[in-house]
Amino acid sequence: MAIVRYDVLIENGTLVDPKRGIHRKGNIGILKPNIAEIIDPESCRDIVCAQTVIDAKGKYVVPGLVDFHTHVLPSMTFAARIEDLPRYGVVAACDMYTPAPLFSYYRQQCIQSAPIKINGTVALSNIGGLQMDVPEYSDHGFLNKQEMIHTLRVHKDIMVGVKVIALKNNCPTKEQLFYALETAREVCRETGTRMICHVADAVAEMPELLPFFDAGDVVCHAYHGSKACSILREDGRIWDEVWEARERGVLFDTARGCKHWSHRVGQAAFAQGFLPDIISSDFTQRACRPDSCQLPTMMSEAMAAGMDFEDVLTRVTYAPAELMKGVEVGLEVGCPANITILDLQQGDFTFVDAQKNELKGNTKVVAAATISKGEVLYQAERV
Repeated sequence: MAIVRYDVLIENGTLVDPKRGIHRKGNIGILKPNIAEIIDPESCRDIVCAQTVIDAKGKYVVPGLVDFHTHVLPSMTFAARIEDLPRYGVVAACDMYTPAPLFSYYRQQCIQSAPIKINGTVALSNIGGLQMDVPEYSDHGFLNKQEMIHTLRVHKDIMVGVKVIALKNNCPTKEQLFYALETAREVCRETGTRMICHVADAVAEMPELLPFFDAGDVVCHAYHGSKACSILREDGRIWDEVWEARERGVLFDTARGCKHWSHRVGQAAFAQGFLPDIISSDFTQRACRPDSCQLPTMMSEAMAAGMDFEDVLTRVTYAPAELMKGVEVGLEVGCPANITILDLQQGDFTFVDAQKNELKGNTKVVAAATISKGEVLYQAERV
Protein backbone atom coordinates (compact mmCIF):
# COMPACT_ATOMS: atom_id res chain seq x y z
CA MET A 1 0.00 0.00 0.00
CA ALA A 2 1.40 3.36 -1.07
CA ILE A 3 0.52 6.95 -0.23
CA VAL A 4 -0.30 8.89 -3.40
CA ARG A 5 -0.64 12.67 -3.37
CA TYR A 6 -2.38 14.87 -5.94
CA ASP A 7 -3.02 18.58 -6.25
CA VAL A 8 -6.72 17.96 -6.90
CA LEU A 9 -8.76 14.80 -6.41
CA ILE A 10 -12.24 14.40 -7.88
CA GLU A 11 -13.96 11.45 -6.25
CA ASN A 12 -17.28 9.58 -6.22
CA GLY A 13 -18.46 10.91 -9.60
CA THR A 14 -19.61 9.20 -12.78
CA LEU A 15 -16.99 9.70 -15.48
CA VAL A 16 -18.42 10.26 -18.98
CA ASP A 17 -16.25 10.70 -22.08
CA PRO A 18 -18.08 9.75 -25.29
CA LYS A 19 -14.96 9.76 -27.48
CA ARG A 20 -13.12 7.32 -25.22
CA GLY A 21 -16.15 5.17 -24.46
CA ILE A 22 -16.06 5.96 -20.75
CA HIS A 23 -19.25 5.87 -18.68
CA ARG A 24 -18.52 4.52 -15.20
CA LYS A 25 -17.82 5.41 -11.62
CA GLY A 26 -14.30 6.66 -11.00
CA ASN A 27 -11.97 9.17 -9.42
CA ILE A 28 -9.52 11.52 -11.10
CA GLY A 29 -6.17 12.59 -9.65
CA ILE A 30 -4.69 15.82 -11.00
CA LEU A 31 -1.10 17.01 -10.88
CA LYS A 32 -1.23 20.50 -12.36
CA PRO A 33 -1.69 21.06 -15.20
CA ASN A 34 -2.52 17.50 -16.28
CA ILE A 35 -4.63 14.50 -15.42
CA ALA A 36 -2.29 12.16 -13.52
CA GLU A 37 -4.54 9.16 -12.92
CA ILE A 38 -7.96 7.73 -13.63
CA ILE A 39 -8.66 5.72 -10.49
CA ASP A 40 -10.97 2.75 -10.13
CA PRO A 41 -12.20 3.11 -6.54
CA GLU A 42 -13.09 -0.59 -6.35
CA SER A 43 -9.58 -1.82 -7.08
CA CYS A 44 -7.45 1.00 -5.67
CA ARG A 45 -5.56 -0.06 -2.52
CA ASP A 46 -3.43 3.06 -2.17
CA ILE A 47 -3.94 5.81 0.36
CA VAL A 48 -4.91 8.79 -1.80
CA CYS A 49 -4.73 12.38 -0.57
CA ALA A 50 -4.86 15.82 -2.19
CA GLN A 51 -4.65 19.51 -1.39
CA THR A 52 -8.14 19.96 -2.84
CA VAL A 53 -10.78 17.22 -2.79
CA ILE A 54 -14.04 17.58 -4.72
CA ASP A 55 -16.82 15.16 -3.88
CA ALA A 56 -18.76 14.62 -7.12
CA LYS A 57 -21.21 12.08 -5.74
CA GLY A 58 -24.38 11.98 -7.83
CA LYS A 59 -22.78 14.11 -10.54
CA TYR A 60 -21.08 13.63 -13.91
CA VAL A 61 -17.39 14.33 -14.46
CA VAL A 62 -16.88 15.16 -18.13
CA PRO A 63 -14.35 16.74 -20.50
CA GLY A 64 -14.41 20.51 -20.05
CA LEU A 65 -17.14 22.32 -21.93
CA VAL A 66 -16.04 24.34 -24.96
CA ASP A 67 -18.27 27.24 -26.00
CA PHE A 68 -17.69 27.92 -29.69
CA HIS A 69 -19.80 31.09 -29.90
CA THR A 70 -19.34 33.83 -27.29
CA HIS A 71 -18.91 37.58 -27.07
CA VAL A 72 -16.30 38.23 -24.38
CA LEU A 73 -14.03 40.85 -25.96
CA PRO A 74 -15.17 44.47 -25.43
CA SER A 75 -15.63 45.24 -29.14
CA MET A 76 -19.33 44.40 -28.71
CA THR A 77 -21.31 46.66 -26.38
CA PHE A 78 -23.09 43.69 -24.79
CA ALA A 79 -19.98 41.54 -24.34
CA ALA A 80 -19.71 39.52 -21.14
CA ARG A 81 -16.59 39.03 -19.04
CA ILE A 82 -14.33 36.07 -19.77
CA GLU A 83 -14.17 35.45 -16.02
CA ASP A 84 -17.89 34.64 -15.97
CA LEU A 85 -17.63 31.65 -18.32
CA PRO A 86 -16.36 29.09 -15.75
CA ARG A 87 -19.61 29.53 -13.80
CA TYR A 88 -21.24 27.68 -16.68
CA GLY A 89 -18.68 24.88 -16.92
CA VAL A 90 -16.69 26.43 -19.78
CA VAL A 91 -12.93 25.79 -20.04
CA ALA A 92 -12.41 27.25 -23.54
CA ALA A 93 -14.32 29.66 -25.76
CA CYS A 94 -14.24 31.50 -29.05
CA ASP A 95 -15.07 35.20 -29.29
CA MET A 96 -17.17 35.94 -32.34
CA TYR A 97 -16.75 39.49 -33.61
CA THR A 98 -13.72 41.72 -33.15
CA PRO A 99 -12.61 44.16 -35.88
CA ALA A 100 -9.12 43.55 -37.22
CA PRO A 101 -7.68 46.93 -36.05
CA LEU A 102 -8.60 46.11 -32.42
CA PHE A 103 -7.68 42.46 -32.11
CA SER A 104 -4.02 42.87 -31.10
CA TYR A 105 -5.01 45.27 -28.32
CA TYR A 106 -7.71 42.97 -26.96
CA ARG A 107 -5.37 40.01 -27.12
CA GLN A 108 -2.91 41.85 -24.88
CA GLN A 109 -5.54 43.26 -22.54
CA CYS A 110 -7.97 40.33 -22.25
CA ILE A 111 -6.89 37.06 -23.84
CA GLN A 112 -3.35 36.75 -22.50
CA SER A 113 -4.50 37.05 -18.89
CA ALA A 114 -7.66 34.99 -19.29
CA PRO A 115 -8.16 32.07 -16.88
CA ILE A 116 -9.33 29.84 -19.75
CA LYS A 117 -8.30 29.35 -23.37
CA ILE A 118 -9.77 31.98 -25.69
CA ASN A 119 -9.82 31.87 -29.48
CA GLY A 120 -11.08 34.66 -31.73
CA THR A 121 -12.59 35.56 -35.06
CA VAL A 122 -12.10 38.71 -37.05
CA ALA A 123 -15.18 40.77 -37.90
CA LEU A 124 -15.76 41.13 -41.62
CA SER A 125 -16.17 44.88 -41.14
CA ASN A 126 -13.57 47.19 -39.61
CA ILE A 127 -16.39 48.89 -37.66
CA GLY A 128 -17.92 45.57 -36.61
CA GLY A 129 -19.93 45.91 -33.42
CA LEU A 130 -18.82 49.50 -32.83
CA GLN A 131 -21.80 51.19 -34.49
CA MET A 132 -24.73 48.82 -34.36
CA ASP A 133 -27.10 51.15 -36.27
CA VAL A 134 -24.81 51.43 -39.33
CA PRO A 135 -25.14 48.97 -42.26
CA GLU A 136 -21.60 47.66 -41.89
CA TYR A 137 -21.33 46.04 -45.31
CA SER A 138 -22.95 48.83 -47.34
CA ASP A 139 -19.61 50.61 -47.71
CA HIS A 140 -17.01 48.29 -49.26
CA GLY A 141 -14.32 50.44 -47.67
CA PHE A 142 -15.17 48.88 -44.30
CA LEU A 143 -14.30 45.43 -45.70
CA ASN A 144 -10.53 45.59 -45.76
CA LYS A 145 -9.37 42.19 -47.01
CA GLN A 146 -5.66 42.81 -46.57
CA GLU A 147 -6.05 43.95 -42.97
CA MET A 148 -8.18 40.89 -42.16
CA ILE A 149 -5.64 38.58 -43.80
CA HIS A 150 -2.78 40.20 -41.90
CA THR A 151 -4.61 39.89 -38.56
CA LEU A 152 -5.52 36.25 -39.18
CA ARG A 153 -1.88 35.44 -40.00
CA VAL A 154 -0.35 37.36 -37.09
CA HIS A 155 -2.68 35.64 -34.63
CA LYS A 156 -2.98 32.30 -36.39
CA ASP A 157 -2.31 30.43 -33.15
CA ILE A 158 -5.71 31.49 -31.76
CA MET A 159 -7.68 32.73 -34.79
CA VAL A 160 -10.53 30.55 -36.09
CA GLY A 161 -11.72 32.63 -39.02
CA VAL A 162 -14.01 35.42 -40.26
CA LYS A 163 -17.38 36.26 -38.73
CA VAL A 164 -20.12 37.54 -41.04
CA ILE A 165 -23.41 38.94 -39.76
CA ALA A 166 -26.04 38.54 -42.47
CA LEU A 167 -28.69 40.61 -40.70
CA LYS A 168 -30.84 42.91 -42.80
CA ASN A 169 -29.41 45.79 -40.76
CA ASN A 170 -25.90 44.90 -41.92
CA CYS A 171 -26.88 43.91 -45.48
CA PRO A 172 -30.10 45.64 -46.58
CA THR A 173 -29.80 44.20 -50.11
CA LYS A 174 -28.91 40.82 -51.55
CA GLU A 175 -26.15 42.44 -53.59
CA GLN A 176 -24.45 43.72 -50.42
CA LEU A 177 -24.93 40.38 -48.67
CA PHE A 178 -23.49 38.33 -51.51
CA TYR A 179 -20.52 40.69 -51.80
CA ALA A 180 -19.89 40.31 -48.06
CA LEU A 181 -20.04 36.51 -48.24
CA GLU A 182 -17.76 36.39 -51.27
CA THR A 183 -15.25 38.69 -49.54
CA ALA A 184 -15.25 36.51 -46.42
CA ARG A 185 -14.83 33.37 -48.51
CA GLU A 186 -11.81 34.85 -50.31
CA VAL A 187 -10.16 35.82 -47.01
CA CYS A 188 -10.80 32.40 -45.48
CA ARG A 189 -9.41 30.56 -48.48
CA GLU A 190 -6.34 32.80 -48.49
CA THR A 191 -5.65 32.15 -44.80
CA GLY A 192 -6.87 28.56 -44.43
CA THR A 193 -9.49 29.58 -41.89
CA ARG A 194 -13.27 29.17 -41.77
CA MET A 195 -16.24 31.48 -42.26
CA ILE A 196 -18.79 31.67 -39.47
CA CYS A 197 -22.04 33.31 -40.56
CA HIS A 198 -24.96 34.66 -38.54
CA VAL A 199 -27.93 33.74 -40.74
CA ALA A 200 -30.93 34.82 -38.63
CA ASP A 201 -33.15 37.44 -40.28
CA ALA A 202 -31.10 37.75 -43.47
CA VAL A 203 -32.44 39.39 -46.61
CA ALA A 204 -31.94 36.16 -48.61
CA GLU A 205 -33.24 32.63 -48.06
CA MET A 206 -31.03 29.82 -46.80
CA PRO A 207 -30.62 28.07 -50.19
CA GLU A 208 -29.27 31.34 -51.63
CA LEU A 209 -26.57 31.64 -48.94
CA LEU A 210 -25.25 28.10 -48.77
CA PRO A 211 -23.33 28.13 -52.11
CA PHE A 212 -20.92 30.60 -50.48
CA PHE A 213 -20.01 28.10 -47.73
CA ASP A 214 -17.01 25.79 -48.03
CA ALA A 215 -16.50 22.56 -46.08
CA GLY A 216 -15.73 23.49 -42.48
CA ASP A 217 -17.58 26.80 -42.58
CA VAL A 218 -20.24 27.29 -39.92
CA VAL A 219 -23.87 28.35 -40.12
CA CYS A 220 -24.56 29.82 -36.68
CA HIS A 221 -27.99 30.38 -35.14
CA ALA A 222 -29.11 27.58 -37.43
CA TYR A 223 -32.25 26.83 -35.39
CA HIS A 224 -33.51 30.40 -35.08
CA GLY A 225 -37.24 31.14 -35.25
CA SER A 226 -37.28 33.97 -37.78
CA LYS A 227 -39.18 33.28 -41.00
CA ALA A 228 -36.35 34.82 -42.99
CA CYS A 229 -33.46 32.48 -43.86
CA SER A 230 -34.72 29.41 -42.01
CA ILE A 231 -33.34 25.88 -42.39
CA LEU A 232 -37.00 24.85 -42.75
CA ARG A 233 -39.19 25.28 -45.79
CA GLU A 234 -42.70 26.67 -45.30
CA ASP A 235 -44.03 23.11 -45.01
CA GLY A 236 -41.67 22.42 -42.08
CA ARG A 237 -39.26 20.17 -43.99
CA ILE A 238 -35.51 20.76 -44.07
CA TRP A 239 -34.41 22.38 -47.32
CA ASP A 240 -32.73 19.95 -49.72
CA GLU A 241 -29.93 22.49 -50.04
CA VAL A 242 -29.34 22.31 -46.28
CA TRP A 243 -28.93 18.53 -46.42
CA GLU A 244 -26.59 18.90 -49.41
CA ALA A 245 -24.50 21.52 -47.58
CA ARG A 246 -24.08 19.17 -44.63
CA GLU A 247 -23.04 16.36 -46.94
CA ARG A 248 -20.21 18.50 -48.32
CA GLY A 249 -18.99 19.48 -44.86
CA VAL A 250 -20.78 22.68 -43.91
CA LEU A 251 -21.39 22.76 -40.13
CA PHE A 252 -24.50 23.92 -38.27
CA ASP A 253 -24.34 25.50 -34.80
CA THR A 254 -27.15 26.33 -32.34
CA ALA A 255 -25.56 29.55 -30.96
CA ARG A 256 -28.62 29.97 -28.75
CA GLY A 257 -28.27 33.56 -27.54
CA CYS A 258 -31.32 35.28 -26.09
CA LYS A 259 -33.31 35.13 -29.32
CA HIS A 260 -31.76 32.69 -31.80
CA TRP A 261 -33.13 29.34 -30.65
CA SER A 262 -36.68 28.21 -31.48
CA HIS A 263 -38.21 25.15 -29.81
CA ARG A 264 -40.46 24.73 -32.85
CA VAL A 265 -37.58 24.73 -35.33
CA GLY A 266 -35.37 22.60 -33.09
CA GLN A 267 -38.00 19.92 -32.55
CA ALA A 268 -38.97 19.84 -36.23
CA ALA A 269 -35.34 19.56 -37.35
CA PHE A 270 -34.43 16.96 -34.74
CA ALA A 271 -37.44 14.84 -35.70
CA GLN A 272 -36.05 14.76 -39.25
CA GLY A 273 -32.62 13.72 -37.99
CA PHE A 274 -31.02 17.13 -38.52
CA LEU A 275 -29.04 17.53 -35.30
CA PRO A 276 -26.51 20.34 -34.72
CA ASP A 277 -22.83 19.74 -35.37
CA ILE A 278 -21.99 22.18 -32.57
CA ILE A 279 -23.96 23.33 -29.54
CA SER A 280 -22.97 26.78 -28.31
CA SER A 281 -24.47 29.59 -26.28
CA ASP A 282 -23.81 32.96 -27.99
CA PHE A 283 -22.74 34.06 -24.51
CA THR A 284 -23.25 37.77 -23.69
CA GLN A 285 -24.14 39.97 -20.72
CA ARG A 286 -27.67 38.60 -21.08
CA ALA A 287 -26.48 35.30 -19.60
CA CYS A 288 -27.60 36.65 -16.23
CA ARG A 289 -31.11 35.62 -17.32
CA PRO A 290 -31.61 31.91 -16.54
CA ASP A 291 -33.50 31.27 -19.80
CA SER A 292 -30.94 32.99 -22.00
CA CYS A 293 -27.43 32.44 -23.37
CA GLN A 294 -25.96 29.90 -20.99
CA LEU A 295 -24.38 26.75 -22.39
CA PRO A 296 -26.03 24.43 -19.80
CA THR A 297 -29.41 25.95 -20.74
CA MET A 298 -28.84 25.11 -24.40
CA MET A 299 -27.73 21.60 -23.44
CA SER A 300 -30.91 21.14 -21.42
CA GLU A 301 -33.08 22.36 -24.28
CA ALA A 302 -31.34 20.11 -26.82
CA MET A 303 -32.06 17.14 -24.57
CA ALA A 304 -35.68 18.21 -24.13
CA ALA A 305 -35.96 18.47 -27.93
CA GLY A 306 -34.86 14.85 -28.36
CA MET A 307 -31.08 14.50 -28.09
CA ASP A 308 -29.45 12.18 -25.56
CA PHE A 309 -26.88 13.35 -23.06
CA GLU A 310 -23.77 11.85 -24.65
CA ASP A 311 -24.65 13.25 -28.09
CA VAL A 312 -25.09 16.68 -26.54
CA LEU A 313 -21.85 16.28 -24.60
CA THR A 314 -19.87 15.52 -27.76
CA ARG A 315 -21.18 18.71 -29.35
CA VAL A 316 -20.07 20.90 -26.45
CA THR A 317 -16.63 19.33 -26.04
CA TYR A 318 -14.89 17.48 -28.86
CA ALA A 319 -16.79 18.98 -31.81
CA PRO A 320 -15.97 22.63 -31.04
CA ALA A 321 -12.47 21.79 -29.76
CA GLU A 322 -11.63 20.32 -33.17
CA LEU A 323 -12.47 23.66 -34.82
CA MET A 324 -10.34 25.72 -32.45
CA LYS A 325 -6.65 26.30 -31.82
CA GLY A 326 -4.79 24.88 -28.82
CA VAL A 327 -7.86 23.44 -27.14
CA GLU A 328 -7.52 19.92 -25.72
CA VAL A 329 -10.12 18.09 -23.67
CA GLY A 330 -10.63 14.48 -22.63
CA LEU A 331 -10.55 12.21 -19.61
CA GLU A 332 -7.19 10.58 -20.21
CA VAL A 333 -3.90 10.46 -18.33
CA GLY A 334 -1.56 13.12 -19.67
CA CYS A 335 -4.30 15.35 -21.04
CA PRO A 336 -4.60 18.86 -19.64
CA ALA A 337 -6.94 18.74 -16.65
CA ASN A 338 -9.74 20.67 -18.37
CA ILE A 339 -12.72 19.15 -16.63
CA THR A 340 -16.33 20.06 -15.90
CA ILE A 341 -18.56 18.52 -13.26
CA LEU A 342 -22.23 18.58 -14.21
CA ASP A 343 -25.32 18.14 -12.10
CA LEU A 344 -28.08 16.59 -14.22
CA GLN A 345 -31.06 17.57 -12.12
CA GLN A 346 -34.18 15.48 -12.67
CA GLY A 347 -37.72 16.84 -12.50
CA ASP A 348 -40.38 18.65 -14.49
CA PHE A 349 -38.78 21.67 -16.16
CA THR A 350 -40.13 24.25 -18.58
CA PHE A 351 -37.80 25.93 -21.06
CA VAL A 352 -38.84 29.16 -22.80
CA ASP A 353 -37.50 30.33 -26.18
CA ALA A 354 -37.32 33.80 -27.70
CA GLN A 355 -40.86 33.54 -29.04
CA LYS A 356 -42.09 32.69 -25.51
CA ASN A 357 -42.88 29.14 -26.58
CA GLU A 358 -42.52 26.53 -23.86
CA LEU A 359 -40.79 23.16 -24.04
CA LYS A 360 -41.12 20.58 -21.30
CA GLY A 361 -38.11 18.51 -20.24
CA ASN A 362 -37.12 16.22 -17.41
CA THR A 363 -33.41 17.12 -17.18
CA LYS A 364 -31.81 20.43 -16.28
CA VAL A 365 -28.04 20.67 -16.77
CA VAL A 366 -26.20 22.72 -14.15
CA ALA A 367 -22.47 23.32 -13.86
CA ALA A 368 -21.23 22.18 -10.45
CA ALA A 369 -17.48 22.77 -10.88
CA THR A 370 -15.00 23.89 -13.53
CA ILE A 371 -11.31 23.01 -13.65
CA SER A 372 -8.89 24.52 -16.17
CA LYS A 373 -5.38 23.08 -16.40
CA GLY A 374 -5.78 21.72 -12.89
CA GLU A 375 -6.96 25.00 -11.37
CA VAL A 376 -10.40 24.94 -9.77
CA LEU A 377 -11.98 28.07 -11.25
CA TYR A 378 -15.54 27.50 -10.08
CA GLN A 379 -17.20 25.29 -7.51
CA ALA A 380 -20.85 25.46 -6.55
CA GLU A 381 -21.59 25.51 -2.86
CA ARG A 382 -23.26 22.10 -2.90
CA VAL A 383 -20.27 20.29 -4.48
